[in-house]
Amino acid sequence: MPKLKSGTIVPNPEEAAVIDVGIAADRDNPELTKEWFAKARPASEMLPPEIYTELVAKR
Repeated sequence: MPKLKSGTIVPNPEEAAVIDVGIAADRDNPELTKEWFAKARPASEMLPPEIYTELVAKR
C-alpha cells in the first residue's frame, strides 16, 4: 500500500460498509470490478489519435 498523506482518514469497517452500500445503490457509477479492469484498454488505444493527442497536450 502506498504511503498516505498526513491527515488521511481511513474509514473503519462499519463506515466502509455504509460507503459500500452507497456505491451499490448508485447505478450511474457502479464500482469497478477486477473483470472490468481486465477488459480495460489505454486511452491511447481507444480514442482517435487527434483527440488523444489533444488531451495529452493539456497536461
